[in-house]
Amino acid sequence: MPLGYDITDRKRAEEALLYSEQLHRVSFELAPTGMVYVSLDGNITMVNERMCQITGYSADELVQMRVGDLIHPADREHDAELVDSFLRGDTSSYENEKRYLRKDGSIRWVAVVARMVTDAQSRPIHSVSVVQDVTDRKATHQQLLASEEFNRTVLESSPDCVKVLDASGRLLMMNGPGLCAMEIDDPALFLGKSWWSLWPEKSRPQIEAALDRILHGEVAHFEGFCPTAKGTPKLWDVGVAPVRSANGAIERIVAVSRDVTERKLNEVALAQSEARIRLATEATGVGIWEWNVITGKVRWDTQMFRIYGIDPTNDGLVGYSTWTGAVLPEDLPRQEEILQKTMRGVENSCREFRIRRPNEREYRHIQSVETVLTNAYGQAEWLLGTNLDITERKQSDQDLRRANLDLEQFAFTASHDLQEPLRNMAIYSQLFEECYGHNLEEEGKQMLGFIVEGAHRMGSLVTDILAYTQLTSLDHEPAMPLDVGRVFGNVLKGLQRTLEESHATITYDLLPTVLVKEIHLQQLFQNLLGNALKYCKDNEPPQIHVSTLQQDKFWRFSIKDNGIGIAPEYQDQIFGIFKRLHDKGSKYSGTGIGLAICQKIVERYGGRIWVESKLGQSTTFHFTVPAVLEE
Repeated sequence: MPLGYDITDRKRAEEALLYSEQLHRVSFELAPTGMVYVSLDGNITMVNERMCQITGYSADELVQMRVGDLIHPADREHDAELVDSFLRGDTSSYENEKRYLRKDGSIRWVAVVARMVTDAQSRPIHSVSVVQDVTDRKATHQQLLASEEFNRTVLESSPDCVKVLDASGRLLMMNGPGLCAMEIDDPALFLGKSWWSLWPEKSRPQIEAALDRILHGEVAHFEGFCPTAKGTPKLWDVGVAPVRSANGAIERIVAVSRDVTERKLNEVALAQSEARIRLATEATGVGIWEWNVITGKVRWDTQMFRIYGIDPTNDGLVGYSTWTGAVLPEDLPRQEEILQKTMRGVENSCREFRIRRPNEREYRHIQSVETVLTNAYGQAEWLLGTNLDITERKQSDQDLRRANLDLEQFAFTASHDLQEPLRNMAIYSQLFEECYGHNLEEEGKQMLGFIVEGAHRMGSLVTDILAYTQLTSLDHEPAMPLDVGRVFGNVLKGLQRTLEESHATITYDLLPTVLVKEIHLQQLFQNLLGNALKYCKDNEPPQIHVSTLQQDKFWRFSIKDNGIGIAPEYQDQIFGIFKRLHDKGSKYSGTGIGLAICQKIVERYGGRIWVESKLGQSTTFHFTVPAVLEE
């Protein structure tokens, strides 16, 4: 006769075990944090997909590694102390914030919480770690998530609000961080309540729709508003998934909610900022455009339509030909070339071109600035730019240039016209002194000397003014590559007599090639070397050194002497026209125009000039001019 055994309890235990394993597996994979199983000797045995995303390694790669391999070298010593304490049983859990080295070499900050899993005899088997990427939180100095003692399951370790519901949607369990996020002091008041009853009336349709999808075996995701138990308004990003029993029936539901209130507030702040920018651009007349270089769609704001004299479209979309048709044909090829170069180089650009509006004969001057936004692969995806109508400014610039030319012509003519009477004054004063000086008393001779000295000084002043006004006379001629060594040698020849009389020594580095007109470079060296020789000490021969240094697209020249120096309070004044630091009667002669000429030359080429000096010790003049760049 066959024997029969009641195995109902065993079956129930098996089903409970299957359910527990599936619940754990779903929670393991659904968790928005990294989940890691680590053996007692530190080897990784199992990870979820989020852990792969955090580290950049695949699951197959991670299970071949030790957990210590992921830790930044600077954090390993401290981490090892915590791990040792955890393994010895000194602490019931392991908690630490540290840096991970991703596969690509980048660094991510992570918050790790681990608990020990034991067998029936309470012997440790392995640990379970929850890894949260907190890099963004670190970078933006947001408030650190409170580190608390985890005394529950893996679900309790998640920083998100994790709820376990029964098949009808009643709350069975909520993890500790979720209770905190929902500001629930007494969980017993909420257990057994239907999930939708926790939400406000207007959000319940979302909950019912999510539960309906769950009952059809699908995963649901939505965003909804739900205040906390204490009334704090919050917006949640919710993911919901079913948990099936061994026979496939849906017995439990797992819902994971993340607080995205701050993100939404930032989005609102961004939208408000964009609205303010639109108002600002409209007030300043700046038009904004965007071009998706992948789809070819071009969108203009209302100001762009005003600038081009075109009626706005409903959605702001225009064809690329709308722009090309407005640009003057002679300007278009160069503008398209710049745009293509900007996209290939993934850089910013600033350009000017001319357009003609519909039914208008006169063209308008447009200034355009654009920047490139790239996709995840570093390819140009968006071109964002601004247009500004600068026609009136261009006209003003032209009027100003004409006025400057007239003024320079007047100064040039006046300087020439003054030279002749000044020469006559000096010559006839000297002749008068030679012929009749013996009849003059000492006071008369002194007065005559003042006249001669004044005429010579006025002549020098007129000559320097003429040189100053002539600086822009060659602007229409492009600068060609110039050998600085050759120009410098010519300047030294011109200063040969002064060098011999002062017993001066001039040394210099290897001199480069620059994009400066020869007459301008010659004026720079003549003035700066002349000053170094003039303002020397009485008892010490001048020692002058010229050094060079390339800085990006410019060469920097430094002329250092061992002269009398310049007091700090005067170092910002010396480049002004007619600025002199010594009395006219002193031994240091000059008109006070030389350094003003130097500044005007340097600024004409987009460079700058400045001085460093120690009174009584030395002075160094620095100036930069464009370098000749290799193609």
